[in-house]
Amino acid sequence: MPQPITMEDLDALNATPKWTEEDMQRARDISHTFGELAMIEGPRYSNRWFATNQLYNLSLLLEDGLPHCYPTIDDYWYDFWPNFSWDDKEIRGQVRTVLGDSRYPDIRLQFKAKFDVDLDQVLGSALVDES
Repeated sequence: MPQPITMEDLDALNATPKWTEEDMQRARDISHTFGELAMIEGPRYSNRWFATNQLYNLSLLLEDGLPHCYPTIDDYWYDFWPNFSWDDKEIRGQVRTVLGDSRYPDIRLQFKAKFDVDLDQVLGSALVDES
């Protein structure tokens, strides 16, 4: 999980380019489309649905690059994590579903090449508190 936001983080975010109304509408449209497509693989709000939705989000990020409103990939994660369930136990199952998906290895490799980010480490951070 991302670290708590500090006042310095908030100041930096306030100084960055903001979402335009067109950005917001595109995000709503993409969210709706991905949600509908994810239902092909699992019922809405199931682990499979959340995982598929996130795989689509990661693929889109690879295709389109980082949106202008995020100064760095680290800033992107603050909006990535809320797209999983907000229940700790459920999010762990959803992350495990992402990690076990046949599309994930290719996404992981592309992510490393494009953003120099270890996606296993990022997603694995949701699993570290498991008992």
